Amino acid sequence: MPTPQDLFPETEISVRGAKRKFANFAELTDFWTHERNLFRPLLESSRARHINPSAQFLAQMLGRQNTVDAQISEVASLLQRYPSDIVDPQRHELQTRLKGLAGNIISALGAVFAEDAFGTWLSSEPAAQFILELAKTNRDEAAFALLYLHGTDFSDESFAAKSGAIKAHFFESNVTSLRGDAEAAAIKSITEMWQRESSKMVSEIEANRRAASELNEVHIKAIAEQGVDAKQRTADFQQFLAARLEENTTQLAASREELTKLAATYDQHMKLQAPVDYWRKKKERHLGERTNLKRWTISIGLISFAVLGAYVWFNFHEGKAGVVPWREIVGFFVLSSLAFWAVKILVRLLLSSIHLAEDAAEREVMAMTYMALVRGDGSTTKYMNESDRALVLGPLFRPSATGVIDDGAPPHVSEIITKIGR
Repeated sequence: MPTPQDLFPETEISVRGAKRKFANFAELTDFWTHERNLFRPLLESSRARHINPSAQFLAQMLGRQNTVDAQISEVASLLQRYPSDIVDPQRHELQTRLKGLAGNIISALGAVFAEDAFGTWLSSEPAAQFILELAKTNRDEAAFALLYLHGTDFSDESFAAKSGAIKAHFFESNVTSLRGDAEAAAIKSITEMWQRESSKMVSEIEANRRAASELNEVHIKAIAEQGVDAKQRTADFQQFLAARLEENTTQLAASREELTKLAATYDQHMKLQAPVDYWRKKKERHLGERTNLKRWTISIGLISFAVLGAYVWFNFHEGKAGVVPWREIVGFFVLSSLAFWAVKILVRLLLSSIHLAEDAAEREVMAMTYMALVRGDGSTTKYMNESDRALVLGPLFRPSATGVIDDGAPPHVSEIITKIGR
């Protein structure tokens, strides 16, 4: 029965013109461990790790290797979670996941050994052999030689940097011996290279100097123009301050006058607050009485009608022929007179409450209007004169009538008989 390690698919990778096959996960791990450990010390602990832009270049290469480490660690962790005697359906599930992870590892390895600016050589390539041999004697020289062979600039003037660059240049020129003509050719090549770089730097310095001079002239002209603008802005600001000061003075005077009027209005308000509260409470009281009287009037009217109807039904329903029931007739007139008198009194009281409520509401409105008008309007600063006040306060404080015409005494029986006789 296959173990979880046996389920890892057979993989193949094409790097730097060569194909490599891995029958299982162990072969893939051994290959990567060997290749990784060759250049890892240069990427982690060399002098170039602390100098830009070489530090960025080495960090990019190290990042690609870390990606492969993470992918392989994920596969190893996954294999440890499954038992050795794995069975379906776990085996099918694991096989599917391992197939996807194997593809991720192949992609990450392709990025590490890619033939681009950040790709790493295989250990079997001459350049890798040269770097590894140089690292045995001086790790910093090997790191700078690695940067030189990848075409990465570095601004380090140390002996290790220059020595590493020179040796890398010799390697690129296939110089294996530094004697005789080979030494002269190498020195000449290096001299020409440094001359070209120096000329390039001088040209760049001159170009920067001309650009700085032109920029300086532009700044001088801009400063002069800004000086004129600053004087104009100062004059405008002074004019603005004068206008604002005049406006604030006018507003201050108006505010003081408004405050005086407001204080007077407040005094008038406090003087009329008690009458306003009195008429408001009186209006509410009469409105409540009106509602109660309306209910009583309707109730007494209905009860009176029912009583009179019952009286007629029980006393005049069955009468004797030729006999006039005077007693019943007199009783009917007495009851009807009392009912009409009671309804009349309630109607008068209801009308009186309505009248008094309307009168109280009008006086409340007049008092509130007077308090609103006492400040005047925006076109004048005068308050109401004495004649205007008398015109408003006269109706406000006049005596109020009750609205009841008389006491509403009930009619006498003799009056009823007299009216019937007429």
